[in-house]
Amino acid sequence: MGRTFREREPGAIYHIITKGISEIKLFKKKKEKEKYLQLIAKYQEIFKFTIYGFCIMDTHAHLIIGSNGADISKFMQGINGSYVSFYNKVHVRQGHALKDRFSSYIISDDNYLLNASIYVHRNPKAIKEYSNKIEKYKYSSLLAYIDENFEENTFMPVDTGLIFALLNQNKEKAREEYY
Repeated sequence: MGRTFREREPGAIYHIITKGISEIKLFKKKKEKEKYLQLIAKYQEIFKFTIYGFCIMDTHAHLIIGSNGADISKFMQGINGSYVSFYNKVHVRQGHALKDRFSSYIISDDNYLLNASIYVHRNPKAIKEYSNKIEKYKYSSLLAYIDENFEENTFMPVDTGLIFALLNQNKEKAREEYY
């Protein structure tokens, strides 16, 4: 039986999830998480998609991306293929490092967008040292939403405007409500 076709809509916003195979921690080291974020930034420059949020955990990554008409399969193939090559070289291994292909879900309405963003940003709660301080987790775009100075420290531009507009027209009040 073949794979089911990926749902696509021109200009859609997607919640994308990439998972490692069960035997490995895909992003355990700091340099691995940073490399994945660098690859996202590289392909964002090429394909011009919009990044609304991200969180890179040890075993998986979440992205909220507006495709802006770009083919998500093409840019995710570039990101994930480049990352697996890097990962295999660093760990002196061969073969698959990703579980199947990435998952993607079309975000169909404002409520779904807001909930997906909150869900992605709450992922670090699963890490003991961050369970009560998710804002300290470096590999998440949460700070773009709660810290007005985050852009100076970011790996890539994160568009907070769309989600803030769902909460409050005043950016500072939206920031407070999001947190």
